[in-house]
Amino acid sequence: MHAYVVGHPMLAEVAMGLVFVLFKLLTSADTQELEQFLAFAVRDALNAAHIPIKVAALCMGITESQLAKQLRGEPSHHVSLTRLIRLPFGFWLFFGPALIQIIYRKRMEEMKTLSEVKRGA
Repeated sequence: MHAYVVGHPMLAEVAMGLVFVLFKLLTSADTQELEQFLAFAVRDALNAAHIPIKVAALCMGITESQLAKQLRGEPSHHVSLTRLIRLPFGFWLFFGPALIQIIYRKRMEEMKTLSEVKRGA
């Protein structure tokens, strides 16, 4: 069963938690990198929630083409948090973990690179 539940009471709590994570990211990532993290997490969450791009775009009030560009992380095509809030609750169940996983992988790559640089110095 697909979770196309809109207006679930926990949606606001989940959204606020994710806003906190994004706020913390702002202090450690440039804007382009942050937009790419967000785009990739949205893409992964939509896939995990089995929400087609066409349905997501319709919920967000944008075209399928616009959303596809946003999900590829193309410059000047950022994902709007205001529009994301319109997605079904099923999306939000997967968005937080997707965002955290993407950030974790990126930070692990940075730590590995830093470790290699220190060993070479």
